[in-house]
Amino acid sequence: MKRITLFIAAAIALGVPAALAAAQPTTLGSGARTCVLKAGADCRGVVHRWTAEHHGDLRRVRFTRADLRGADFQGADLRAADFRGALLQHADLRGARLDGARFTAPPRRRPHSVEAPPCALFQCGGGGSPVAASNAGSGANLAGAQLSGATGMPVATINGVATATNFSGANLSGANLTGARFRGGIFSNANLRGAYLAGANMSWAMMNNADLHAVDAVGADLSMASLAGADLTAADLAGTNLSGASIFGANLTGADLTGASAVGTMWTSSICPDGLLANGSC
Repeated sequence: MKRITLFIAAAIALGVPAALAAAQPTTLGSGARTCVLKAGADCRGVVHRWTAEHHGDLRRVRFTRADLRGADFQGADLRAADFRGALLQHADLRGARLDGARFTAPPRRRPHSVEAPPCALFQCGGGGSPVAASNAGSGANLAGAQLSGATGMPVATINGVATATNFSGANLSGANLTGARFRGGIFSNANLRGAYLAGANMSWAMMNNADLHAVDAVGADLSMASLAGADLTAADLAGTNLSGASIFGANLTGADLTGASAVGTMWTSSICPDGLLANGSC
């Protein structure tokens, strides 16, 4: 009892809520599929909706195909965690460390098998089918999360539909995606205000209506990306590759395009950094 009291007192001194410090639920799942949450834990396929909570060391945990909708991993250390095929709609990952985490398709169970869609991680349609960007709005919260070096590539083609890492409607404000690889990822309606995308590969990404205000995308690859309606005001796009990108109706007021590559970029109806409407280019 004395040790618990001292632990709570220390948590209060550090500004950590006592309720979180006193007891960390450690077991996920039920029946044959359970795991004890800790660094390196094997939590593949567990189902634990809305009540999963942990704020400590979860490095290298395997969450492949796990159903963690509504999970609370605020501030957790999830570096190199494996989220391939996991369901994370409405999950709270604010301030979490996700450097090197994997957000691609789950590995095949057997050769030549047909996988169910990986549900794009943060948003799925009925029956597990990927949803269109216009139907996005999962609300996953990754504000301030560290995702540098994270991986999320186009993952599979199922019934002719290519599935991709889906952050539609997610809160990634202030998140660190430096050097991350999300080629073909879906970020439509996502909040990326003040996020760090320096050196990130987001070519072919769908970022329609995304909030990219004051984003740091120096040297990032946004070639062939769709940025229709995006807010790019005060964005740092110096040295960014925007070749072939579709920037229709976007606002780039105050953005820095120094050294940016814009071969074949479409600026239709967009507002340029100087506040004037684009006339062929910015």
